This record gives sequence, C-alpha cells and structure tokens, in this order.
Amino acid sequence: MNDSSSIRSYKLHEGFIFHADQKVIEFNGRQKYLQPQPSKLLELFLRMEETGYVLKNSDISENLWSDGSATNDRIHKAVARLRSNIKELDSSIDIEKCVDGYQLVL
Repeated sequence: MNDSSSIRSYKLHEGFIFHADQKVIEFNGRQKYLQPQPSKLLELFLRMEETGYVLKNSDISENLWSDGSATNDRIHKAVARLRSNIKELDSSIDIEKCVDGYQLVL
C-alpha cells in the first residue's frame, strides 16, 4: 500500500515495510539498504498489485535498462539479487518465474 504523502512506503505484510525513497526494506525492526536497481525493481513489483504483482520481462527491461541493453540473463540476475535481499529479512516472501516474467509472492 502506498501512502498519500510524498514519502513512498509500502507495507508488504505485517511487519515488512519498504521505504522506497530511502531504498530500505524493514522487517520487525531489522533494516537492509537496497542498491538502486533492486530498489527500483521492488517498487515496480509493488505498483503491480492489481495484476497480482506480476511483471513481464519487457516491463523490467524497459524500466531497468532504458538503453535497450537488457538480456534475459541480466533480468534474471536483477531478480535474483532482489530475492536474496528480501530473503535475508523474511524467507516467506519470494519472487517466482512465470510465463514471460516474474511474480512477487507475498
């Protein structure tokens, strides 16, 4: 959920918050800073709530590599980095491969 103030924070589930402006994920008081690319990718997933948090590979490549330099390998590695960062704090959240993209599973 995105609050209406200028600060972009998303509550993924009870105790897990993503502070997009600060590039910080927080779970039960423990915090982890995200590098810019995983932070942007997580916010892209969270903006897709109405589609079940599914992002197509084309959406990921357009947003992370606007210069057209995206490859399937680069997309896979970006998702893997984000997944690893999230799982350091909360192993119940995952990112799964689906047809032509990925789904954030809360």
